[in-house]
Amino acid sequence: MTGCLYFAYGSNLSLTQMAKRCPASFFHGRAVLPDYKWQINQRGFANIIPSPGNCVHGLVYWLSSSSDDEARLDRSEGVHRGCYSKVSLPMIVYPASDEMRTRRIVDRGGAVAVGNSRREKSGRMENNVLVYMSETYVQRGEPREEYIRRINAGIEDGVAMDIPKAFFENVVREYIPERSVPVSLLPQGSRVRSRSAVVEIRAREKEGRDGDEEYYSSDGYRYNSSTQPSRRSKSGGRWRDEVEDPQYDYQGRPLSTQRNNNYSSYYAPVIRTVSPDDDVEWYLKRSRRRSVL
Repeated sequence: MTGCLYFAYGSNLSLTQMAKRCPASFFHGRAVLPDYKWQINQRGFANIIPSPGNCVHGLVYWLSSSSDDEARLDRSEGVHRGCYSKVSLPMIVYPASDEMRTRRIVDRGGAVAVGNSRREKSGRMENNVLVYMSETYVQRGEPREEYIRRINAGIEDGVAMDIPKAFFENVVREYIPERSVPVSLLPQGSRVRSRSAVVEIRAREKEGRDGDEEYYSSDGYRYNSSTQPSRRSKSGGRWRDEVEDPQYDYQGRPLSTQRNNNYSSYYAPVIRTVSPDDDVEWYLKRSRRRSVL
């Protein structure tokens, strides 16, 4: 079987996420990449940078050339947008005693359930392991809020698959807190000045009643049909809510007034999830309001 080994060190440490992104992949084991350092870059995502004397721990998956998993991974990592580059690096790989399809591990109860009964083989040097890294975005940054949740899921699976817990505590926790605060727990009227700062939304919909629902936007305010105007439109088979905020844009800044056309425009993200396990969904909508001159 031809293919390649792929080294994951960020959110793809989560076997659940990896099974969704690359359903034909196999969990191969864990690995240690020497002379590199783990970081969150200015884009808000995990990256590795050369750093003699340091090392990065991660998980290794087998991507078969007979599947489209590598192409799917390219898309999810934003290779065509220049977010990451693909490189081959040497590292020490500790293969699992039984290579198992990632999807099967998830179906059997996840990394914690499988990891308790798994034994790994002795480490060996692999010279050509696929790694996604950015050589452009190498400055230290802050993680995006939705990314914190995914990294924490990856940490849990990584520890279950024998990545040393000390690596996460001493390196990753410098950037990633254990959990982030849901917007629903923020004081009423508080404003979040980041498009990515909403991480947990509970949306309630009543079928057949247009706009009769409650949700939170990124500025920390709760909206419903009685407090804010909203319109519903269907795009791509999914409902979108166009909400007007008469005071601030998505970054918490006062809306600018365009006197030439008597309108102000802004983009307001709204997240909708129907259960805690669903992925966070962002909708960027353009709204217009009549300015008061």
